[in-house]
Amino acid sequence: MYPDPAHPTSQGSELAQISLAPIAPVIGGRAEVADDCWGGAQSIIRLNRDLLLDT
Repeated sequence: MYPDPAHPTSQGSELAQISLAPIAPVIGGRAEVADDCWGGAQSIIRLNRDLLLDT
């Protein structure tokens, strides 16, 4: 069970809040959504243009 962010843990520390943002779409060769047999699939990760080239 995860701690409730509204209540500090018993040690008195607070939980940190983070925010996530997508940085790249994944372009793949499959149209169907499945959770198996992806070994032969090839994909391209295309970084967003606002990221530095050496990222």
